[in-house]
Amino acid sequence: MRVFVESRAEVRPADQIAAEAGARIRLGKSAYGVLAKGDTLLNHLGERTDFIDFAVDRNPTKQGLVLPGTAIPVLPAEALSERKPDYVVILPWNLAEEIMATHAQLRAIGARFVLLPPAPRIV
Repeated sequence: MRVFVESRAEVRPADQIAAEAGARIRLGKSAYGVLAKGDTLLNHLGERTDFIDFAVDRNPTKQGLVLPGTAIPVLPAEALSERKPDYVVILPWNLAEEIMATHAQLRAIGARFVLLPPAPRIV
């Protein structure tokens, strides 16, 4: 996965960012929030199901669909507890604090949250 660093022209691989954050990507990765800006970002970066296994959203009208252009399946938010991904990429970065608080139980099982803009970081 490539992610933004400081500008659109400067990208780094996710494993490099993970190493800098002291993490190691092991198994499942998911995305939270099916909004236009997050889907646009994934399409811009060329991400597909080879990196993000599934996306979740609380909106039932989006569940059971796939993200346009990436074909990443959209599941209910409860799928995070069931599938226990190692990393959750938070696509609606303006809601990151709320999403991390709502799903704090994921940290107890070792999951990490990945925030992209404005600067990539793993928390």
